[in-house]
Amino acid sequence: MGGASETLKAARASHRLSLLASFTALAVLFTPPKVDYGDALVEAHTIRGLATADYEAFLRGRLPETEFRPTPTAFESLTDFLRQKAQHRNETPSWTIGDVDKVEYNSSPIVSYETVPDGASLEPWMKWLQSTKEPTYFSPDWRAAAFSMSRAPPSSAVLVRAFSVRQSVYRRTPGEYSFRVYLELPTPSEEVSLWPNWWRAADALNTREFFTSKDFRLRLGESRIVLEGDCNSKEKAVQGGSVRAWLETRGLWSRLTRNDSLGEVLLPAITSHWPRLQRKSLDDAIRFMDEEMARIDTIELFGIHVPGQMFVVAAPLAFLLLSLHILVHARFIRGLSEATMHDDILEAPWVCLYGDRVSILLTRLSILILPVALSAAILLKHAGRVGVDAIIFSALMILCLLFVAFATSRSIDDLRARRESGARRPEQTEP
Repeated sequence: MGGASETLKAARASHRLSLLASFTALAVLFTPPKVDYGDALVEAHTIRGLATADYEAFLRGRLPETEFRPTPTAFESLTDFLRQKAQHRNETPSWTIGDVDKVEYNSSPIVSYETVPDGASLEPWMKWLQSTKEPTYFSPDWRAAAFSMSRAPPSSAVLVRAFSVRQSVYRRTPGEYSFRVYLELPTPSEEVSLWPNWWRAADALNTREFFTSKDFRLRLGESRIVLEGDCNSKEKAVQGGSVRAWLETRGLWSRLTRNDSLGEVLLPAITSHWPRLQRKSLDDAIRFMDEEMARIDTIELFGIHVPGQMFVVAAPLAFLLLSLHILVHARFIRGLSEATMHDDILEAPWVCLYGDRVSILLTRLSILILPVALSAAILLKHAGRVGVDAIIFSALMILCLLFVAFATSRSIDDLRARRESGARRPEQTEP
């Protein structure tokens, strides 16, 4: 029975190595990085997510809408324009703005502000977030408004349906606006009623697109009139439009600052790592911090130094080999015990063969639960630091480990049951 005893010792040794591998995997899984960039990454992702379009919308929301609506002077110009066109046909045009509440106004104010740093180091970001320079906007000067184009001047009374103003496509000056007046015959014809709010489709086209689209202009028919003009503007400050005010409104400023005894600190987590990050661009800084957070130091597994990232593959492979080793020895011992009808080899001390609840629980944990769970957790945590081939290989090893560990646990259960049945068997006495 010496061979069987050695086999049991080998299985017991493999079980001890499996426990050692579990402790190593636990240490790898829960050991924090040498430098914790967690809070700095939150700040970096927050500022990278700042959208220029949202800042522009914030600025435009603070502007007085009345400045972008035509003044009586502007409508006087419209009257003069229509009159001049009608004089060529010996007509006397009349028009009305109708009910002011029914006129649809659409404005896209021109705003000017310090743009978000793009591709620069983190230092310009700090300056931009702390900038006290007020952004500006361009207020239309309706006294200088003039119509430059027309489409089908009316020969009878018309109603103003909509008015829009936007930055001119020609941009001869930074604050040059173009505006449109959308008019319609007061008694809607059949073609008007079939296309309500037609001016919205027209307003979606810029000047070049509108006046070069013959099909669209033909669709307007004779009942719809579009006039376009230009006007200069005056540059004014947007009160309360600083970057800080915008971030406070969006609830982001509190996530980027911290108050201490020295006062308010901007990007406190990033500044705590400033020597390492200050010369990197925002994207490079995020990439660097992600790599540092995911980096694993070299690990010693059974006396072998394994690179940290390769432990994602090495851990499930080591667990699989140890589980196979225990399974082979357990089945050999069971077969030998059944062949010789001697169960005394099962009396050797091994926690996996003990029948109490604590021993059974420890066996389940060490043979089945911990190897599979730890291998999967390590793969999930560090999958971003290894290649696709390594991820696939590791996943296959974990799947194989699940089946082998389950079979090993069943084999050990059979040995434990055989040991307990042998202990309950009455001793035979010689006559």
